[in-house]
This record gives sequence, structure tokens and C-alpha cells, in this order.
Amino acid sequence: MRTPRALAATALLALTGLAGPAVAADDDLACGPDDVVVVVDAEMLGGDVEARCVPVPQDGTMLSAVEDAGFVVEGTAEFGSSVVCRVDGFPSESRETCRSMPAADAYWGAWIGADDAWGFAQEAVDSQPVAGGDVVALAFQEGPDERQPALSPAEATEQAQPVDEAGRPQSPSDGLPWGAIALGVGAVVVLGAVLAVVLRRRPS
Repeated sequence: MRTPRALAATALLALTGLAGPAVAADDDLACGPDDVVVVVDAEMLGGDVEARCVPVPQDGTMLSAVEDAGFVVEGTAEFGSSVVCRVDGFPSESRETCRSMPAADAYWGAWIGADDAWGFAQEAVDSQPVAGGDVVALAFQEGPDERQPALSPAEATEQAQPVDEAGRPQSPSDGLPWGAIALGVGAVVVLGAVLAVVLRRRPS
């Protein structure tokens, strides 16, 4: 029969194996250096500032990266997808019809991060190229003064969340922590087994 010490050592190895997949699962929920980080800043419209990351889209454009990140982008009737009119329902249809070019002081600005600073995209969103490691943003601009995205490129990269196939953001807190649950159950089983062995060996 194994001694309590040997049983505990075997159990420790088993528990270490259980902990491994939990760590790997969290690693899967991190953005990679070859991903594109996408920021959508609807703060001026009462919305949120969100940062997500996606693999480089197949067509390599900023618009596809934004859509792959799960954001719903609407263009205009006159200019199509070259001009961003609405993102995730912002602004409302009562405020913006999206028939033609949005107002000069109320529009979605397209930005590209470079050296932890923002600069306006040089092409329309449906033709602006993106590559792995790029940080891009759509930020609603209202008023005469230029307004950059609320997050800097570095902050966006740090806070970005990957998305699933449906474009929903993922995080380590999503779902039940099965690795931790299994570890706890295993520890209880091991302690019970060790205690049973010790009790058997005690003189009656």
C-alpha cells in the first residue's frame, strides 16, 4: 500500500495537470501581436468605448476588421460603404438618415494608430489597408474641434478583447472556471484518500 506521502505526491502531479488547461484557456483569450486592434468610440452619442482584436481580415481592409470585430457598420445611400454613417445604431435614424454625406461637424472619423498617436486614415474605410499589429478606430466626432479616440493606441492594445466567431467579445471570466472547479474537486478527493489511509494505519 502507498504511504500517505507517496499518495500526496501522486495527487499533486495530477492536480498540476488539471491546472494546466485552465491556464491555456486564459491564454487563448488574449490578443496576439499579429491581430488588428479595433476601437469604436461612441461616447459622444451616449455609447461606449470598446476595444477588440481580430485576425487580419481576408480582404485586408479596415472596414472588414471593424465588422469582423462584431460591430455593425452602415454606409450611406450615395457613397455606399466608403463613408461610415452609423455604427451599432449610433447615431439614431431620427438624427441621421444616411442618405448622403454626414454633417461636417457630426460624423464618424476613421483613425490609424502610429507610434502611440492617432492620425486620420488616408483612404476610405472600405479600402484602407490594415496589417497585423495595426490599431484602428472609428470615433464619433461632434462639434468644430477635432476629437481623437478616447483610448490611445497603447491603451487600446492593452484593453482589447478577442472575439468569437459571432463577433462577441471574450474574456477569461466568460463561462464557468472548469479548471479551477476540477482542481478543487481533486483536492477534496486527495485529502479524503490521505485521511482514510492515515486512519487505517492508526492502532485500534
